[in-house]
Amino acid sequence: MNGMKRRQKAFSLLELLISMTIIGILVGICVPRYRHYFVKKEQKEAQMAMLDLAEKLENYYLENGSYSGATKENLDAKNLENYDLQLTIKNDSYQISAIPKNKLVDDQICGTITFDSDGNQGNSAGNNSCWQ
Repeated sequence: MNGMKRRQKAFSLLELLISMTIIGILVGICVPRYRHYFVKKEQKEAQMAMLDLAEKLENYYLENGSYSGATKENLDAKNLENYDLQLTIKNDSYQISAIPKNKLVDDQICGTITFDSDGNQGNSAGNNSCWQ
């Protein structure tokens, strides 16, 4: 038994470096993709809140004959964590804007998302895929 070599129970430095490199590559691939899906999810949530507010505005118009007097508060608009909803009413039309805040303040994909009483959908970044 004295002539047998002891088996090492630890990792060599080379094995650790290879493992760290593989982990670094995987993190470098996964984190940007996760951010993209997070941003898209938040944009879709903002769009749903905007469409919900638009439906409430149309009901308000049917009951009152005008959009005048409608506010986010009296229409019970949804509060979003990463967007501020802004409602602009002019005569017999409106525009709803979702302005990025918090984690999305630097959003370059869509920026501010808009929807108006004529059904026009837009965004400040000029990206046509934001409402798809």
